[in-house]
Amino acid sequence: MPERWTLVTFPFARQPGVNRKQIRGLAELEFIAMAENIVITGNTGVGRTGLACGLLLKALENRYRCQFIKAQDLFDETILSNSEQRTILTRTILRTILSARQVI
Repeated sequence: MPERWTLVTFPFARQPGVNRKQIRGLAELEFIAMAENIVITGNTGVGRTGLACGLLLKALENRYRCQFIKAQDLFDETILSNSEQRTILTRTILRTILSARQVI
């Protein structure tokens, strides 16, 4: 994981655009039990990766299987898999994602 923020150590004070109440709600992990996906959007530097890592760590603490994949890496691998350069890694990543209950 690129960031080691937990939801406790995330610098909310430096990111006024992040809704703490909404993040605390997501930290309950009900979206996992309901098989719902979440997408974190925002400009560069607002903490999307840190929040995603914090939620992933919270899910790991609650014994969920998790994997972190950057969206750009996923897109790049998908494009490569659609070309003549199909790789085992691409098929493995896509198989993992397609078999996952949730994607964060």
